[in-house]
This record gives sequence, structure tokens and C-alpha cells, in this order.
Amino acid sequence: LPLSGTASSSRRSASTTFPYFTPLGAQASYVPGLSVWNTRLELLDKTTHVRLVIQPIASIENHGVLPLGADLLIADCVMKSIRLPWGVVVAPTIPYSTAIEHQEPRVSVNPQIFIQYLVEVGSSLLSIADTLLFAVFHGGAYHATYLAARILRSMGNNVVLFDFWDTVTKAIGLKDVLVHADCVEASILLACGYGKGIRETEQVDLDCARIAPHYQPWVSLDVPDLYPRDSVPASRTLGEKLLRAASAQLGELVESILERLGASSR
Repeated sequence: LPLSGTASSSRRSASTTFPYFTPLGAQASYVPGLSVWNTRLELLDKTTHVRLVIQPIASIENHGVLPLGADLLIADCVMKSIRLPWGVVVAPTIPYSTAIEHQEPRVSVNPQIFIQYLVEVGSSLLSIADTLLFAVFHGGAYHATYLAARILRSMGNNVVLFDFWDTVTKAIGLKDVLVHADCVEASILLACGYGKGIRETEQVDLDCARIAPHYQPWVSLDVPDLYPRDSVPASRTLGEKLLRAASAQLGELVESILERLGASSR
């Protein structure tokens, strides 16, 4: 089905369209078109203990004409554009993860080392928080993060996983979609305020989405034209729709974690 945009929607800033949760009295800073509503880990002092810390995970990798840091830009866009409840803090996004599936240029960490890195980081974060939420914005990092979360859980810690791209593919309504440097990711970037390598259009058809190879695991050699050379069509309306869906799911997950923590403390 075509998903169309309008002239009026293209003039709206991305930050006005995302769902907001319980307000924080946090210090605000700004990036183009986006307001930072959430308490940042780096602003805490040594006496602070919080209920939940969110650790976003992204990647720097080949996206053709789109930015190398598309996943990182989207991660920061989401985390800076939603309001989270009091007692929830956002850690600085991890920019590098495992990206062995992609052609260079890329910044990739050995998967075994990355798993151990996340276990070490997670253990440290859990010294100041009751629960850790890994928010994964790079599909190639999901399985390593899952294993790290499972290791931390086996040690008796409260660790939860959020997969941004899983929520996006569900919002699209297609199964086995491989979202990378296509009209879907470009639309999300556009809604976040980034236009590099993007050709804005009123509508894009979901035929633009690639279907993942049936044989797994795939690498870039298995997917023709994974890295576009020409500008990628994108719909601001589609991007805003997908960001709303993913942000809402993240917010619901946070609320459910806090409810569970509240119930266990009674």
C-alpha cells in the first residue's frame, strides 16, 4: 500500500509528532529540530541511584549514499524525542558494535569481544540502576546483545532488550523485511531531520522494502544493491509513523518495567 505525505506534514518538526510520556524536570539541550527531554546518565552525580537505565546501541557502517552513522542518528533521534518517566536515565549511545555482515567502510567489533564488552558495561550500569534496558538500533548487533543480556540475567540481574527494527518491521506489516539503506530507513532519517542522500517524495510504495534472503545468516554478498548509489526516495509521513510506533513500544516497555519494579518492592 502507498504511504503518502502532505505539504503540511513536511513542514512539521519531527519532535512534535512523537508520543510523550511522564514529564521530567530535566535540563534540556537541543539539536536541530529535536528537544532533549530525558535525564542523561552523564548529568548524574555519584550519590544517584535510579530505577532504570537505557543503553542505546548503534553502529557505523556502509549505507551507500545515506550517512554511515544512520543507525546512530536514528538512535539519538528516538532517545532525544520521547519523554520518559522520572527515575529513568539514558546512557550515551554506544556507536560501534558488530557489523561483520557489511562491506567496508564500517567500524566493526569482533562479536565475542562485543558480547563481553556489553557484559562489562552492563554490570557497571547495574551498580547505579535497578534494571538495565539495552535498546538496539542496529540489526547486526541484536544477537550479540541478546547473549550479553542473557549472561547478565543468569547472574541475577534485571536486564531487558528492545529491538527498534523489529518494531519497525511490525509497523510496516511485512514479514522478513531487511531494512537497510532503503526507503524505510531513509524515511525515518528524514523524519529525524536528516536529508543526506535522500530524495523526499509524497509517497513511497512498500515494494521498495527488501525481503531478507531465506537462507540465514545473510551477509552483504547475498543481497544485491544493498548500498544505494543514487538518492533514496523517502516519505516524511512514513518515517513519522514508524517513529511513533517504535517510540510507543519503547514507552510501553519502560512503563511495564517500572510497574514490575514497583510490585516487587511492595
